[in-house]
Amino acid sequence: MSGADDATVLRTDISLSGRGTGTGADAPRVLKQRFVLDEKLGSGGMGTVFRAKDLRKVEARDRNPYVAVKVLNNDFREHPEAFIALQREAAKSQALSHRNIVSIYDFDKDGDVPYIIMELLEGQELADLLRAFPTGLPDEMLWPIVRCLCDGLEHAHEAGLVHADFKPGNVFVAPNHSAKILDFGIARAVQINQALGEDTVFDPTRLAALTPAYASPQMLDGAEAETRDDLFSLGVVIYLMLTGQHPFARTPANEAARQHMKAERPRRLSRRQWRVLERCLAFDRDHRPATIAEVRTHLFQPSPWRSRTALVAAGAVAVTFAVSGLKEDVAVEEARVEVRQTTLVDAQLARLDSLLAAPRFDESWEATLAEEVATLRALAPDGAPPPDVLGRVRAAYRARIADAESPERAVALYRRGTAYGELPGARAHLDDRLAGAVRSLLDAPDLSEGWLDELEQALARYADVFPDSTALAALRLETVEVLEGALDDSLAAERFPAARRALGYLETYSFDPEALDSLRARVDSAERAFVARRDAQERAARQRAFLAELDGAMAGACLQFDPAPAAAVFDRWTERVPALAGPGRARVSEQVQRCMAQLEAVDPERALALQQRSQRLFGTLPGLEPLRDDPCGADYLVGSGGQAGRRGTCADRVGEQPGPRLVVVPWSDVGASFAITRQEVSWGELAPFCQTTGRCEVGGDADQPVTGIPVDVAQAFAAWLSEQTGFRYRLPTHREWLQAARGTTDPNRNCQVQLGGVTRGLAPVAVGTGAPNPFGLLNMLGNVQEWVVDGGEIKAAGGAYRDPIGECAVETLRAQRGVADAATGFRLVREVS
Repeated sequence: MSGADDATVLRTDISLSGRGTGTGADAPRVLKQRFVLDEKLGSGGMGTVFRAKDLRKVEARDRNPYVAVKVLNNDFREHPEAFIALQREAAKSQALSHRNIVSIYDFDKDGDVPYIIMELLEGQELADLLRAFPTGLPDEMLWPIVRCLCDGLEHAHEAGLVHADFKPGNVFVAPNHSAKILDFGIARAVQINQALGEDTVFDPTRLAALTPAYASPQMLDGAEAETRDDLFSLGVVIYLMLTGQHPFARTPANEAARQHMKAERPRRLSRRQWRVLERCLAFDRDHRPATIAEVRTHLFQPSPWRSRTALVAAGAVAVTFAVSGLKEDVAVEEARVEVRQTTLVDAQLARLDSLLAAPRFDESWEATLAEEVATLRALAPDGAPPPDVLGRVRAAYRARIADAESPERAVALYRRGTAYGELPGARAHLDDRLAGAVRSLLDAPDLSEGWLDELEQALARYADVFPDSTALAALRLETVEVLEGALDDSLAAERFPAARRALGYLETYSFDPEALDSLRARVDSAERAFVARRDAQERAARQRAFLAELDGAMAGACLQFDPAPAAAVFDRWTERVPALAGPGRARVSEQVQRCMAQLEAVDPERALALQQRSQRLFGTLPGLEPLRDDPCGADYLVGSGGQAGRRGTCADRVGEQPGPRLVVVPWSDVGASFAITRQEVSWGELAPFCQTTGRCEVGGDADQPVTGIPVDVAQAFAAWLSEQTGFRYRLPTHREWLQAARGTTDPNRNCQVQLGGVTRGLAPVAVGTGAPNPFGLLNMLGNVQEWVVDGGEIKAAGGAYRDPIGECAVETLRAQRGVADAATGFRLVREVS
């Protein structure tokens, strides 16, 4: 590490070098008439630290009156919001009390000079210690420091405080190797300002402080700091203490992530320790440990499997090889006894020399070799061939074992080679090769069925050849730890079949039931959470698709909006997925409300029809208020009945059908208005009443005016309409009828007249016949005379088809008394709210 490592960039220096004994122009030598700044200890991005004498302690004859004072730089004077934030965070830090966190005594200002009073420490910064040990701290120094850092961070995290600028420069190490964390929570008062290098970058205009070489990718990218960001910084610091090197060559973490950089495993760590440190260094927050406690457990406590290592080793079954002695052939034994000639031994040695000169190590060659060695044994005086011969045989086997193309072949050669004596070199080579095959698989775990089969075969092969080896238990333990780590990775990646396979393999080691139960619970919990997330995502996707199709069915202008296509989509989806009914009705309700709001202003009748139809199709729609506005109450309808089409008229809903069309007639003298049926009531309009109540029978074509009924049936019809619509219908008064009949008289009205030899007025004509008056009303005069109420009596106004055309006039009014006849009909008034 260079001498500037972990140094801070001082954006606005307030070094106390210009006043009194070392104080600058920006800060007094004595703060609050209490703290005498005695010696400058160091400076950083947020200020300068002094050794100071506390005059109150001096008065109290305290043997140690010294404290540390951090005088904050000019930026905090220019940006009071930074001072306020720091004051808030310092108050939180002040509440922390822990042996591994530097105590904060006070936070105050002297004039415009802000300062922090802290515990004065003896020792040195971890950054200085790392420069003294460029290849890493020795174990007796390293692990006590790591434990202190874990304890301090854990205490602060439990109190809800995040450091956010954890680095060697913020760790102080005492001579006894205990450590304390400085500036805890002070950096938390600010957010993140991306920069390069290892300097703490501080900019109060953005309230930002961090050290890029130690900050997590999330902090560098501007995210809110959390405890797992401290874990990333802790991982970098521990890696530095282990190796003297930064895990990513001091590349900021967000850039290291983009370059897919990966830290190398320090050889000083076990696999278990490296796994937790590697997770601390993960670029993704979710892949880091959840708490400091988890980090400490994996760094300082042995694996739960290690307590059973001796049991595993003791459980290995010792296998001894017994080589049956060859039964000596009687004839050979006799020849050995009778013939001791050196020439026979020499000839046998020559044959062995020939075999060993061109070793093939196939089945035939090895069988021949065994026969020739057996023959030589028989020829030897004591049954033992010359040692150099067997040594050459063993050497040939050792060389072939070293060159064997597969572990299986090497094992077979080793077994046959030991028939000629021990093969120590070959044993060591085979041990390395078989153990290496296991470790090679462990170095790249993928938990596939093929990989697990290979691993099981490799372990079984090793155990078969070296059942009494003490390394076997360690190899099995390493396998368990790797599988446990791979299981964690599989859970993080949501590869549950792989995690189940790893768990199944681990279950063969039943010597630690608690560890297995914990693993099973973790796998079960992770899989349940995954299934719940997947189901929620599928539900959300179905709902999005449903609502998109529903929106498509409701697309278009409100004037043409028909809820029926949307209802078909709604029914089809909710039949399969009933839970979609709620969000579907909510979406339909939004569209219906939007269209009703538009239609009310131009066509209240259509707005009401849309509301009623939508509720029939979808049931109760949430948030859909009943339409209480009078369809005939819009101002634009008053006196507009003569307009073409339906815009000048209105109608109430009678069940699923519109009622009689109405024209709103103004009262010019009183400023009020009333609605009156546009034409005489027709048989088609009376028919629903007759069918529903049984009070009448339809007596003519649907477009013919109603005649031949007594007035009480007409009044019952008006009452029925009032009940069906919620608005009051009644017979018009004579005065209302006169107001409605005003205007130009239709010269072609249906009354008795002869024109060109053609007689008119022989019978009533259809209600829609003739020209409308200025209000848009038809057949106000002639056709059928109409009941009106005048002074409490029923009379008939306007004349009828059989009257001379001169009597078909506005002034015509006859006593009628409401009796049924063929020339009298009626129209109704509907009161406007």
